[in-house]
Amino acid sequence: MLIKEHVYVGRPTTLRGIAESGATVTNGGRLTCQGEIRDMLKIEPGGFAIVSGVVSGDIVNDGRLEVRGVVKGTISGEGIQRLRPGSMVNGIRN
Repeated sequence: MLIKEHVYVGRPTTLRGIAESGATVTNGGRLTCQGEIRDMLKIEPGGFAIVSGVVSGDIVNDGRLEVRGVVKGTISGEGIQRLRPGSMVNGIRN
């Protein structure tokens, strides 16, 4: 499924399709990305995201982030992050 508008996540949500315009995880939200986010992923304070699929843009993490898949861009922000073995960020395998 292709979602053309920006996705806002404020509750437990699994993305299996493509979010073309990026996504924001708000306070209390939990995103499991098994598909692809083609733009930026923003995680606000109190938000949590697990990336098992692909984020084609950058991630701004001010919440909690676990990467199991691929982030083609960079990760910035003040949040907590965990990069699982075998994940890839900005072309570098962990």
